[in-house]
Amino acid sequence: MVPFHQIFGTQICYRYYTEINADVLSKTTIDAVYSYAVQNYCNGKWGFELKSYVGAVFAVPITGDKQLKTLSIVCKSVEIYVRIPSRPEYINGVVKCPNKTTKVY
Repeated sequence: MVPFHQIFGTQICYRYYTEINADVLSKTTIDAVYSYAVQNYCNGKWGFELKSYVGAVFAVPITGDKQLKTLSIVCKSVEIYVRIPSRPEYINGVVKCPNKTTKVY
């Protein structure tokens, strides 16, 4: 069996990727970026629990100002072996994790 530190040290258990908000084609600016750490096959070395993660950074206008502030969140799936968690949401000034996830940061 491969030692724990080698599996995660070489990062063969997670696949990492980033997406921008889906409706960006209709906009001239990007207002959200989503990052994922999704469990992977681990080169056949299952036997421990893996959870998938999703994080988001939202660019939010400051009322009465021409500047933006950023709000971020990281969420972890509550179920093991979830392929891709849903995206976090920014609604009415609140950033929240999607269903079946918990807030990590």
